[in-house]
Amino acid sequence: MKMNLDEGAFLTKKAEVTENALLLQETVEETVNQICGSLNKLMDRIYFELIQPGIESASDAQISQKFLELANCLFFVNEKADRLNIYDGISKIGLKSAYNEAYLNPALMKAKPTIAELQASAENRTVYDQAVNETYSRAAKMVKSKIDCGQTMLNSLNKILTMRMSQKEISDKIPATPRTILNEQKGMRVDYEQVE
Repeated sequence: MKMNLDEGAFLTKKAEVTENALLLQETVEETVNQICGSLNKLMDRIYFELIQPGIESASDAQISQKFLELANCLFFVNEKADRLNIYDGISKIGLKSAYNEAYLNPALMKAKPTIAELQASAENRTVYDQAVNETYSRAAKMVKSKIDCGQTMLNSLNKILTMRMSQKEISDKIPATPRTILNEQKGMRVDYEQVE
């Protein structure tokens, strides 16, 4: 099947979609940045101070500090995310209410429209409600994703610290040479540095 598109009409529609998408995207990003701005900055610092190629191995103190900062930051971001979820929920309720009100419009009911006509009319009358709901819904998903990534980083830092503590414990318990092992088995402890 051959399709003949009017290039002018196509480009006009494309421009409208782009304009609306950019407006929605800017609003979502602004909302996400208000909630996750501190988390974004901290994740950047963790990358530049601990992860970036060419950086020397971080000390236990540096990793511990970032672990504490990240745990604290996630606490407050989660609190803000819960508030955002309230907005998301309220916008869903508003959308459903507006849709039902438009669907059950008494003026339309007198004309005995079809179900498809009622649905189309309700969808047309709730475009802005849908856009607001979409904004909060997308923002909530993005915030959740950032929190999940922050939690993954927190778990990684915890594993590194735990591994280093275990290695330190083991190295403190392991004797330095086979001769030291034999002497300890015989009950003798000799400091070889003093003997030489």
